[in-house]
Amino acid sequence: ASELTSSPITPDGIIHSPRKILTVSNVYVDSYSVSPGDTNAAHYTRSNIGSGDAGSFTISVRYSTNTTITTSDTEACSASISGMTAGSSSNTQISGCTVPSLSDGNYYVGVI
Repeated sequence: ASELTSSPITPDGIIHSPRKILTVSNVYVDSYSVSPGDTNAAHYTRSNIGSGDAGSFTISVRYSTNTTITTSDTEACSASISGMTAGSSSNTQISGCTVPSLSDGNYYVGVI
């Protein structure tokens, strides 16, 4: 007889595989008054609040004209993360982010 050990079985009899749920919070940068070409560091907390480990992934620091940070916003820098165990959290810094050439104005900085 084989035994299922990696996926919990709920009372409804359905097998639910552990899944990763990655979140980013507490984002800030070293300097909020910058010019294109300047370097800046971004700080953030990344967490895996899921029940499964996360394999490698990439974090991207982006500048946006609105509060919704997406992959279509301008990237300043990125970092490869080797993975995160379920339930873990890490305060992280990405140094050397180059401020992109953008029109004058106010921008939101986010991490995705």
